[in-house]
Amino acid sequence: MTAAVASSRLRGGAGPCGRRDDDVAVLAAMLLVLTCGASTAAAVKLPPKTPPGPCALSPCGAASKCVEVTNSSSTSSNSSKSNSSSTYTCVCASGTTPANNTKGLPYCRDPCTDGSPGGPCGVGAKCAVNGTRNTCNCSAGNVVYDGFSNGSQTCIPDPCKAAPPPCGPNGQCTVLARGNTCTCKSPQVLFEDEKGFQSCIADPCKAGGPFGPCGMNGTCTVVGRGNTCTCNSTQLVYEKVKGFQTCVTDPCLSAPCGPNAKSCSPVVPASWKCTCAAGATLVGAQENLQYCKLIGTCNDGTRYGPCGTLTRPEGVCTETSDGNSCACAAVDIPFDVLKNGSQTCVSNPCSTNPCGQGGKCTPGSDTTWACECGAGTVLVEEAEGMQHCTDGPCPPQACGAGGTCMPLSNSTRSCTCAAGLTLSETIPGMPTCSSVVPGNNTSTKGAFINSAVGHWSLQSVFLHLSISMPFLLPYIFL
Repeated sequence: MTAAVASSRLRGGAGPCGRRDDDVAVLAAMLLVLTCGASTAAAVKLPPKTPPGPCALSPCGAASKCVEVTNSSSTSSNSSKSNSSSTYTCVCASGTTPANNTKGLPYCRDPCTDGSPGGPCGVGAKCAVNGTRNTCNCSAGNVVYDGFSNGSQTCIPDPCKAAPPPCGPNGQCTVLARGNTCTCKSPQVLFEDEKGFQSCIADPCKAGGPFGPCGMNGTCTVVGRGNTCTCNSTQLVYEKVKGFQTCVTDPCLSAPCGPNAKSCSPVVPASWKCTCAAGATLVGAQENLQYCKLIGTCNDGTRYGPCGTLTRPEGVCTETSDGNSCACAAVDIPFDVLKNGSQTCVSNPCSTNPCGQGGKCTPGSDTTWACECGAGTVLVEEAEGMQHCTDGPCPPQACGAGGTCMPLSNSTRSCTCAAGLTLSETIPGMPTCSSVVPGNNTSTKGAFINSAVGHWSLQSVFLHLSISMPFLLPYIFL
């Protein structure tokens, strides 16, 4: 190509196809730079590039036809203006339907193609175009869902075929939207979760005996998987397990805090807390054993006084300068619970013989004791203030007849054996003394040094030789 031709092309000359060829013009500009130099090329301006039409990028889809409409001022749901004031319309191919994209521009949509594997109906299902929407013929285990605003369909797993069956073996399941409904049979009731899925569950109001969890006088209502109770005036609601309620008797009805209490607060199911009035003090560390007692008097307002109880009312109270003292029943002991000089009768912790093995028990409080153990037993402390006696390492005949036992610890001992006895130790730290059985060539117990005589016993020597002789004979006759 000559420079003159290139210059002509740059000025808008016709291309080889009889029209302005912008691509050829660019090549001509490059040739002009190489031939005439940059200064000449700079004097010649490239022609403006023709803008593409609205159909250049096939906005209607590959199988549909885009029709350009120039200088049209009309707008519709299926047309749009472009940057060159041209609009276009779509002539949709079979199986597609007119639609507008997110920018409001028209295109042809295939209802059975949504970009996902298998399309809107999923893998294994059949999709068909029905006007502007699609219909699905779902594969086994799936059902049609048509809850979209445009009427389109998709396939979802059948909620009624879940494992285990949501409505149970006796309920009837029906697909509803993306969930299901259940028709349950007594004694089951309906439960619906937050996603709209229903199931049949055991009726919580029919559990807990013939009157249910709320009792004969309470009213039970199913809530979710559990229940609520409306109890009568003498009962309180108790929720042992979250969501499941029962009715229990108000523990404060029997006035357990006594007449000197300011108030009683129930602690369900069977405990209470006492608030004492002025001049009274709280007795009892455990909630369900509390009551209020007048300080320093035998007439504390309770039925049996500070020294008696319902089951053992025979305790005798005596006034003292700083409180009172108690002479208690045989199985009780006087104890100053509050350490303020006022006694009460409490169960003697030694009455059950907690020391055992002949040990002597001395009560320390209403719940603690100390043990004094006899010969042959040792003291074991389970917890602070809770002891017992158990056999030590030297019970009777621990070292056998004729042996003398010496304890080394609570679980180990040493034995001193008399003449004719042999020390053996089958359990580490627990030796014993035994005699050698004549003719028992397999025993090695006689090999221990007799700690009583300090030398090998005659029986031990013969036993040792009888064991070793079969191994020594071949060397004797060499």
